[in-house]
Amino acid sequence: MRDHSWGIRSSMGVPTKLSGTDRTDEESFNRALRLWVPFEAGDHTGFVNTHEDPDGQPLDFEGRLDWPDGRSVALTGMSHELTYRPGTQWPTGGSIVLDGEDGVARKYELRLAGTPADVQAGGYYRGWRDGLGPGVYRGAEVQEVDDYDVTPGGERTGPPHVPVRHRLGPTEFPMHVVGPDGAAGMAHFEHSIRGEYRPYGLG
Repeated sequence: MRDHSWGIRSSMGVPTKLSGTDRTDEESFNRALRLWVPFEAGDHTGFVNTHEDPDGQPLDFEGRLDWPDGRSVALTGMSHELTYRPGTQWPTGGSIVLDGEDGVARKYELRLAGTPADVQAGGYYRGWRDGLGPGVYRGAEVQEVDDYDVTPGGERTGPPHVPVRHRLGPTEFPMHVVGPDGAAGMAHFEHSIRGEYRPYGLG
């Protein structure tokens, strides 16, 4: 897996599709839930990436599991049961089930391990004052600083200049992981909800 945050992809760089047509907010908000999760659990590592629509239907999915002996299993899908801090969109744990092409469904238990990171001030999702994201050259000496309250609450946190409807709040959650064989590990649990996500009554 590879993080393309600083290259050309949706929401990064100049906000124009490869076709040359700007993406509309309606297209953007159809991606209600985002999960991007590299993890390790005992004797193996894994990665899953998916986006779901407001009803919880997958829009895309990719994933795989790898073992030190070179064995690898491609993943074909996932389901999840997440828990949240009341009144917020902060996941506190839950579980994910990963379906492998080998016919095995593997369950991983999650538990929040620390304070999440709010990365929007780093420029993600219109976080900089010019409304653009990472991947846009602004000059060698350009600096920008934001200072805002990230206390969990009902309203999403974000830089003051970002409209509330574009604010994300914390997105990077450190999670303890317990794998299907009871082995423990860690996950970088990137999680965001935009607009309404009905399966968990969020939005």
